[in-house]
Amino acid sequence: MTWDNTVAAYAQNYANQRIGDCNLVHSGGPYGGKPCMEQRRPIRNRCGLRALHASGLANSVRLGCAKVRCNNGGTFIGCNYDPPGNIIGQRPY
Repeated sequence: MTWDNTVAAYAQNYANQRIGDCNLVHSGGPYGGKPCMEQRRPIRNRCGLRALHASGLANSVRLGCAKVRCNNGGTFIGCNYDPPGNIIGQRPY
């Protein structure tokens, strides 16, 4: 897997759209992805290695991530990968 500036730019553009609400919503775009959010008060962390599904990354070769500080004080982090995974009926191996 390699870092891809095009995928990272897509992730940044989508993260910028989440600044107002910090909602954990998939972008629905051309790449696979997993959003996560960190909040400091109370401490809740919805990020980590499990955030990127292993089955979604099985055939992916490009990755890009971005983060923004949301209006509610949380941090939205989104990573996208290409080609997308988690395809119904497709095995992750």
